[in-house]
Amino acid sequence: MNGLKIGDELLVLTTRGCWHNPGRDRTRVIGRAHVTSAVRTYETPVTIAEGEFTRG
Repeated sequence: MNGLKIGDELLVLTTRGCWHNPGRDRTRVIGRAHVTSAVRTYETPVTIAEGEFTRG
């Protein structure tokens, strides 16, 4: 994330295993975003699906 700059485009993806059938399902682009501010360190990490994120 250190390389992100304001104005960069980000793509949000689902993985083949996201829908529990990787043999049938494909990776999909489900969203698009643009960086609007500098990356910063969170005072308290954010946890999503057992992943811990310290910056955003």
